[in-house]
Amino acid sequence: PLSYSPLLPPLSLLSFGFIRKVYGLLSLQFALTVAVASACMLHAPLRNWILANSATAYYGSVLPAFLCLLVLMRCKDTYPTNVQCLTFFTAAQAFSIGVVCALYYAAGYGAVILEAAALTTIVFGALSLFACQTKIDFTVYSGLLYSLLVSLVVWGIFCSLFGFSTNGLYSWLGTLVFCGYVVIDTQMIMNKFGVDDYIIAAIELYLDILNLFLYILSILSESNSYLGLASRRRARKTN
Repeated sequence: PLSYSPLLPPLSLLSFGFIRKVYGLLSLQFALTVAVASACMLHAPLRNWILANSATAYYGSVLPAFLCLLVLMRCKDTYPTNVQCLTFFTAAQAFSIGVVCALYYAAGYGAVILEAAALTTIVFGALSLFACQTKIDFTVYSGLLYSLLVSLVVWGIFCSLFGFSTNGLYSWLGTLVFCGYVVIDTQMIMNKFGVDDYIIAAIELYLDILNLFLYILSILSESNSYLGLASRRRARKTN
């Protein structure tokens, strides 16, 4: 018969330690992201450089982040290489978000960025609580969500190549897809990830939240632009 060994903590303690590592890393990632994005928006010389070299700044951060992610997938269990790759990945990804925020800030959407960040935090918290409390296993729908995500990516690439504008429906669909991913990835963390997969789990949640933020930001900015255009038209009619 199996006997309890005092050298091995109970599964509940292992799970608690794993979850604490995941959300601890996630908190550090977002602290760095907020710091970098704030610097990109509020530090005038850096913001002006981004505005003058937006494509270079964006792709110059996205590509290193992607390369770091590839390396991280291969050395996720190798310390300290995994922590170093995670740090570089987060810094590069944070700068790409900073570039986007700087562009929106320069266009007069500073308040919209704060609203999007607040809404993202609220939605993520609510979905995380739902994922932990519900008895429904949403992980069985991961294949469906992946198909929708691939469709969104293809749609976005098609629009960028042929000069079409993605409308509000694209942003709403993206928001729904990543809301689903928050639920699924949270349930994966709670029930299915191994205790040594804390770095991969943190990255998955981090990317879910970043994409959710970008889609919400797009929705709010489009709504703000529409309301501003409508108010200007009413002002012209009254004059």
